[in-house]
Amino acid sequence: MIVRIKIQMTEYVVLNTLRCKFIFMETKKAADSLVIMTELVLPNDTNTFGNLMGGRLMYWMDIAAALAAMKHCGAPVVTASVDNISFEAPIKIGNVVHIEAKVSRAFNTSMEVHLAVWGKMQFINTNTKAMKLIILLLRLIQMASQDHVP
Repeated sequence: MIVRIKIQMTEYVVLNTLRCKFIFMETKKAADSLVIMTELVLPNDTNTFGNLMGGRLMYWMDIAAALAAMKHCGAPVVTASVDNISFEAPIKIGNVVHIEAKVSRAFNTSMEVHLAVWGKMQFINTNTKAMKLIILLLRLIQMASQDHVP
């Protein structure tokens, strides 16, 4: 029988109520894992139409998601799966790309990271939401100090 007790913003899990063995589980908010990456779109990042290549954007997003997940759990992570990718608007050469990543849900050994991407023209203050994505990352237990994701 597992019983969860919350005392002053700290969650404890009682695995065996007869022995009262406590396991410390730190609770964290999604805002604590927020990562904002900024990249400049250079000619090497674009296709023949002057648009940012989707693969390069996915590469940057995977890095941002991994940083947010590692910030949340304090251990190395690997990408397990990528949810639906929907490109909403092209990002042109010379634009600045802002990628926001934060952990939206945490499970025993995995986390779901929500990402949003904006393309911004450097000298004109217009933001264009380019895409949104959800990535599932797995925590490497062998390298972690705890058994569960907080």
